[in-house]
Amino acid sequence: GKEVVNGDFDYKKTRTETLNIDPENASKLDIELEVGKIEIVYGDTKNVDVDVKFTSNGVNEDKVSAAIESAKIITEVKNKTVYIKSAEKDFDTRFVNLTADLEITLPSEFSEFTLESDVGDVQLNKLKGSFDITADVGNVKLNSLVGDFKIDADVGNIVCDNLTINGNSEINADVGNIDISLESVDECNLQLVADVGDIDVD
Repeated sequence: GKEVVNGDFDYKKTRTETLNIDPENASKLDIELEVGKIEIVYGDTKNVDVDVKFTSNGVNEDKVSAAIESAKIITEVKNKTVYIKSAEKDFDTRFVNLTADLEITLPSEFSEFTLESDVGDVQLNKLKGSFDITADVGNVKLNSLVGDFKIDADVGNIVCDNLTINGNSEINADVGNIDISLESVDECNLQLVADVGDIDVD
């Protein structure tokens, strides 16, 4: 058959898997995701439980199936840190694309978060600690978090509800709005920058 480049990505497949990572006394989470959503909550668990949903779209069934079968998330525990990241792609992005959405439940000992997402939303609920979040394209939604924050969103909105900030924090949105409601502000230094967009702080 003739290869169609940038044809319609009409074929779609999904696959789910669950990873249960023994954190081995780690208290830091480091995530690097290419395309996909990251959701994190504390839960009644001793492991780091990751529900992964892979979705592949492409120009034909073979390419989609191959991409979804090869899709994987790589995990590693070292230096008191649980690392989670997208595996290298071994398919041609002209014909197929792949999304990995992560829903993560953590033991409450985790207090340091480094999250990088190229494309996709980051959603964090009721966590405590130090947060370093970089989202190139996607929205960042934080709900009832306590800690200090460094957030960079290139394209997307940053919505924070009931934040308690204790420490120096910096929130940058290049293109998008920043909307923050603060629960309480202790001795903190908060810097907000929105190059294109509105900043709304309650």
